[in-house]
Amino acid sequence: MRNSARPCCSIEQIGELLPAENPDVVIVDHMFPVGQIEAARFDRPAMVVCNTCVWRALDMWRKFIGMLVGLRTEAGFDPIPGDLESLWMVQDKLISTTLKSLDNVPGVLGQSHKLRHVGPVFERERHGIKVELPWQDDPSIPLVLVSFSTMPEQGSIKKFQNAIDALSNLPVRGVVSVGDSVDPTALRAPQNVAVFATVDHDDLMSRCNVVLTHGGHGTFMRVLKNGLPMIIVPGLGGDQPINAAAAEDWKVGCALPGDATTEMMREAVRQVLGSKSYRERATAISAQLAGADGSAKAADEIELLLPSHLRKAC
Repeated sequence: MRNSARPCCSIEQIGELLPAENPDVVIVDHMFPVGQIEAARFDRPAMVVCNTCVWRALDMWRKFIGMLVGLRTEAGFDPIPGDLESLWMVQDKLISTTLKSLDNVPGVLGQSHKLRHVGPVFERERHGIKVELPWQDDPSIPLVLVSFSTMPEQGSIKKFQNAIDALSNLPVRGVVSVGDSVDPTALRAPQNVAVFATVDHDDLMSRCNVVLTHGGHGTFMRVLKNGLPMIIVPGLGGDQPINAAAAEDWKVGCALPGDATTEMMREAVRQVLGSKSYRERATAISAQLAGADGSAKAADEIELLLPSHLRKAC
């Protein structure tokens, strides 16, 4: 099966690239309208991949894609359709990397029979490393993991510091993972909080009691896979407030505003740790995620688009 990973940015470039590369299947990101238009024109099977929920975020996606198309027109490019039915749903399939059961809300989307929920992709975090915590293990002291995205564009020293200060006078221990989002040395940590640039989140989630997070889909699913309750303080990602609302709907955690104060975070930690029901609900949902392999299921969906002779070769 041939494919191409070359970067392109205009309809003309993609229109030239596709016949030159002559792929057997075209796979387009859900936030790339011009790629979707050319994929539909090209005489090959095509699919759009959405790396989070579809139904829960449907209104957001309509607004977001409409905004992208509007910005393109304002920049002087030729107008293109701005509705999902003309971009996503003219393809052969729409893949969503979340569980169908976790994206089960009413909505109207033309040709929705093309939507396939394949489950989350739990890729190994290559940058994550196991860290030695500065305390002896003590199961009687709750461990709180704080992770507000590892991406620089979502970095906020104030947000991290508020979380650290929230934990400082609670009977807990905190592990803060900042990635490339902020400089760890810019944060003031008390004795019961340790700050690291990178950590192995799966390792820490196997040991912690609650996660304080931005609610990005990858982290959101990973927390649920580990059966943990969470407190979500959304960042810049458009689906993060939606995931925060879902966490409250499912009673697996608390949703706070993006500018949550130290006291708001402190009270949320008290609330979640003080009620067994959050952990029990998270554990129940984790059973649905046991063995989830979105990448393998997505690959199966791709292969089903191939002609039979190429499917045999795969």
